[in-house]
Formats: sequence, C-alpha cells, structure tokens
Amino acid sequence: MRYKAVRRRLEPMTAMLLLLMALAGTQTALARGSTSTELETAPPVPERSGDWTYTVRPGDSLTGISDRLLGAGRGQKDLVSYNNISTQHPLRPGAALKIPLTWLERSPRPARATSVTGTVFLHPHPATEPQELGVGDRLNVGDEVRTTDGQAIVELADGSILKIERHSRITFDRLTQYGRSGMVDIRLNLERGRVNTDVEPFEHRGSRFEIETPSAVAAVRGTAFSLESGSGGTLLEVREGEVWFGDGEKQKTVHAGYSAIHGSNVAQSLARLKPPREYLRTMTPSAILSGQ
Repeated sequence: MRYKAVRRRLEPMTAMLLLLMALAGTQTALARGSTSTELETAPPVPERSGDWTYTVRPGDSLTGISDRLLGAGRGQKDLVSYNNISTQHPLRPGAALKIPLTWLERSPRPARATSVTGTVFLHPHPATEPQELGVGDRLNVGDEVRTTDGQAIVELADGSILKIERHSRITFDRLTQYGRSGMVDIRLNLERGRVNTDVEPFEHRGSRFEIETPSAVAAVRGTAFSLESGSGGTLLEVREGEVWFGDGEKQKTVHAGYSAIHGSNVAQSLARLKPPREYLRTMTPSAILSGQ
C-alpha cells in the first residue's frame, strides 16, 4: 500500500518532468531552426583573397572613399564593418583599408587608335560588318582588330600602348576601370600575329593586364614586351620588367633580356638569345626546343 501511495505521488511529478523536457526540446529545435534560417538568408561574406588594399591619404574620409570607389548598394557602413574600425576618430594617413573587389564600382573604359598605317580593319561587337580603322576610333569590349599589310597603335585607358603588327588578329576582351582608384583590368586575346606593348606600371595592387593566345597567357604589372602567336606556339620577348608567362594554370616569371616559347605541345623554353621570329612559322615545336 505504501509503495502504491508513493507511486501515485510520483506519477504527476514524472509527467510534469517529461512535459518540461519535451518543451525544452521543442524550444531547442526552434532555436536551431531559427539560427539556420538566419545563416541561409544572410549575405555571403566576401573572400579575403579577393580584397584590394587601399592606402589612406591625407584628408581622406570614409564617406569620400565610399563615394569615390564603391558601387551601388555599398557604403561607409560596409567599410566600417568589414575592417572592424571605429568612426569616432579620423582615418590615419598610411593606414590600410581592405575592400572586396566585388564592392568596387566598375566601368568600361574604351581604348583609342592613335596611329594607323596601311590596311587595318575594325570588327565592332556585336556588328558583323567590318570597317576600316581610323585614327581616333574608339575600341570597346568585344571589338576585334585585324591587320593585313598595315599596323595600328592603340592607347589603353591607363596609358599603356599596344602596337599591333602586320597580319595580326586581336580581340579586346575586357577594358575595365574600378571606380576612380586608377586600378584597371585589361585582357586581350591575340588569335594570331604579333603585338608590342609598353604597359604603364601599376600604382595599385589588384590591377591586371593579360594577353592570351591559343597556346599561352602573358600577365604583366608594368613592362615592355612583345608577344607573337604562330602555329608553333607563342613567343615572348621581354625588354623591360618581367612577365608571368605560361598556360592558364601554371606560369613562370620571364625577366627583361629573355625570351620564352610556349605551346600546347611544347614545354616552356627560356633563352637569353632571342630566337628568330620566323621559327614560329617554319619550324616544328621539337625543332624550336632543340635549337635546330
């Protein structure tokens, strides 16, 4: 009897305890579900590898930097949060601000033909009919220049100079400037022929200047070099500075005074003495490497 009485007193307590545990479990599940929902709807955090470092100048303010550099939807609060800085004190000249590249305002900056000799054709994008290229003509993203017996000199938005030699074909894949930062992203595609370049030194890390051929990529940060695309591969000649040269996955640095050859069926070859350019048209890749 005593056992039954105790059991009757414990049963309500056990039921209450089970009910409290069930409610606690439900609240925990709801909390976890709420946290998951917040994570799914929050904007993704930009990768730090995609940051551009801005060096604060005398007189700079967060508002001024935001207005000058950032695109739509981004502002001072984003810079404060991303860099974990206080707005109670003015920015210190020389301090570094991290800005994701995706936040920067981007605008196309056309190139301009400054000299044309002989027959040179411009194939505007997306038009299908070519037209003769003239001095002062603008070259926009997607436009293609083809030379036969002529040559053309083109000035890019950052002041870099591109000389397109005879029997060449080149497309302007990207001509971008980031806000008023002076940082540029220029990418060209040399289908065939030869170009000589004089690239302005980059004032800001993050700028990009690349020329791609069917067999190689040349990336620079301010230098003078020549690039030729032919049936045997791609020939690079560096006159000043250095060029990153190779395919899209693996590149090596080629310094001033050296030439390099790279092709889809050829391992990269470096040489101090420049091989004749006609090798690319008359010799097989194996002959180029062996120096025959």
